[in-house]
Order: sequence, then C-alpha cells, then structure tokens
Amino acid sequence: MKRTKIGLVIASALAAVGLATAALAVPNQQGGQPPEKVEKGKPFKGKVEAMDTTAKTLTVGGTLIYVTDTTKLTKNDKTIKFTEIKVGDEVHGTTRLTFDGKTEAIRVKVGPKEKEKDQEPKY
Repeated sequence: MKRTKIGLVIASALAAVGLATAALAVPNQQGGQPPEKVEKGKPFKGKVEAMDTTAKTLTVGGTLIYVTDTTKLTKNDKTIKFTEIKVGDEVHGTTRLTFDGKTEAIRVKVGPKEKEKDQEPKY
C-alpha cells in the first residue's frame, strides 16, 4: 500500500512536470515564428527620373521607391515635404523591402552625397 502511494505521488509529479513543459512550449501569439530582424536598409543614390505625387513614389536608378509618412526627407540637413523634390534632383538615402515586395524609403536626402572626410581625391 505504501509503495502504491509513493508510486502515485511520483507519477503525479512527473505528469505535472510534463504538462508544465508542454504549456511553456506553446507557440507565441504571432504565429509561432521568431521575431523578424530589423533591416539596416539598402542604400541608394541617383537622380530622380520620375515622380508621382498622388502615389508618393520616386523613380531613382530605375527603381520605384515608395515614400511614406514615416520617411525622413531632408535637404541641406533641413526637413522638407515630398512636393519639394523635383525630377532631376540628385538624391540618396536608404530603403527597405516591405512584406509585399515594395521598395519603401526610410530616408531620402536631396543633394549630392558628401564625400568621406578621409577619402583622398582620385586623379
């Protein structure tokens, strides 16, 4: 009788540990996928070939770039509006690929890219 009780206690303890482990192994609420890494962004530079103010897009180097409300737009280190960018302007910045395959601007700077301070001129 005493052995049966000890056996039941041990079996119950093992079952409780097994259930607790199974509960911890349940996938998270986001579909069980690990959080995605944040991209640093892909650099771009070139002249604005085309603009669509309605769709808020720029074409630079043959790439259609979407500008959002969170895109940081600057010229001479001052914030500007999307409508201040013109076809033919030299621009550079960073983009990222959205979940639906669109190229979205993170940052767009109007004007030539500044040369590195340590960079020597090429002859």
